[in-house]
Amino acid sequence: MCAQTITAGNGTLQGFKPCNPSGQICASDSLIKPVAQTERMAPWRTAFSFSLPHRLVDNPLLLTIGRFDGRHPSLVAATTPTQLLIHSTTQTAGGGVSLLNVGESVTCVDAGRLHPTLGRDWLLIGTAQQLRVYDVHENQDIFTVEVSDGASVVRCLPIAGHPAEGGNVLAIVGGNCSVLGFDDTGVEVFWTVTGDTVRTMAAGRVTANDAKPTSKLLIGTDDYAIRVYEREEALHEIAETEAVAQVVAIPDYGFAYLLDNHTYGVYAIASPTSPPTRVWRHKKGGSGGGGRAVVAICVMDVDGDGQNELICGCVS
Repeated sequence: MCAQTITAGNGTLQGFKPCNPSGQICASDSLIKPVAQTERMAPWRTAFSFSLPHRLVDNPLLLTIGRFDGRHPSLVAATTPTQLLIHSTTQTAGGGVSLLNVGESVTCVDAGRLHPTLGRDWLLIGTAQQLRVYDVHENQDIFTVEVSDGASVVRCLPIAGHPAEGGNVLAIVGGNCSVLGFDDTGVEVFWTVTGDTVRTMAAGRVTANDAKPTSKLLIGTDDYAIRVYEREEALHEIAETEAVAQVVAIPDYGFAYLLDNHTYGVYAIASPTSPPTRVWRHKKGGSGGGGRAVVAICVMDVDGDGQNELICGCVS
């Protein structure tokens, strides 16, 4: 399947099959056409658009989306090193914008349903020394814990062998060579080590042909490595050519990755006993990016055909 490219302003969104065995992503001008004319895809249209009254910090680790009332999505982003903006589509006062003063420099944020029965997301805030969990809906702190190795990345993720495997998640904090996991009360229930400062984390049932699938933890670090963990044990380590900026789980298949030098690609995990195998990769300016640098990736079934696509955000 060729690349399907949608251009809006100066930004570009691309989708293509992650299991493309040849890695040949078509990007000629003749193939960039309105999405309504492409096979099996409905026309794209703008779902929403709004402007914010503040400049945002240019750091993807300082932006997240959460359903803090259990239903409606809200955007969280940093406006300064110590202040977070929360934009709600249901709040009318202040243009739907409220500000949260953290009091110290924020290094990362995420949102997720850390509580097993509450039914709404909490906001996770990482700093150089702490993890703070905050209930936006009730405007109150849930807990704050010290993290001696810092919080370079924080994610709500399922971890095999813990209560998260039943559908709940843990607050996973990646720091300087360590990864910690906390439950909804702030108790540390998970700990493991990695080779360098954690840059990105993801989790999911990423192994194909697995009769008893369990969630694997994917970690990308500054030492150019991607590691795959089951519980606290590192199953696989992959050496890349640059620091790992992002890893994204592909359910029942493997994972996608993005490096600091804008190289991106896909690994497959064929069975529970198989190591990850690189299926394809593209470098900055290659055919997959259409001459543009890829700066962000995500995975979803964008055309509703039952197969996941890899979506790439690009800049010129």
